[in-house]
Amino acid sequence: MKLYQPFYCGTQGEDWKSRNCYRCKKGYDDKLNKWNCELEWVFDYRRAEGKDYTMKFLKQIGYNYKIKNQYTWDCPKREEV
Repeated sequence: MKLYQPFYCGTQGEDWKSRNCYRCKKGYDDKLNKWNCELEWVFDYRRAEGKDYTMKFLKQIGYNYKIKNQYTWDCPKREEV
């Protein structure tokens, strides 16, 4: 299975999360200490472990591999707060 890394550095990953997860109704719940979105959980887990992502996952979060240096795209699963 081929793995991909859409972000050049950790701050780009954090920019993506700020644009999407932090503005989503399904974002991580600090009070209950739990993830409400499987996509955010996978994103956080792989980022914390320093692992790359599958193309299937990247397509689920709206990544378009044809556009170079794109890291602040909208997640199609985001539900505005």
